[in-house]
Amino acid sequence: MIALVTGASKGIGKATVSLLKREGYTVIAISRTKPDSGDENYALDVADKGKVLLFVKDIISKYKDI
Repeated sequence: MIALVTGASKGIGKATVSLLKREGYTVIAISRTKPDSGDENYALDVADKGKVLLFVKDIISKYKDI
């Protein structure tokens, strides 16, 4: 199982990453500043539509089952 968590560098997002990892998920963590909590970590400002579209395209090509 694969999960993508935004806001993963602190607070609820970081706690969500920890919970999902304990439950056996592969976690793709994103935040404006690169988080360190996921199996894969990315810095991404979700307010930038163009970058989000490229990111989603890359993730879908890598993880077919997301």
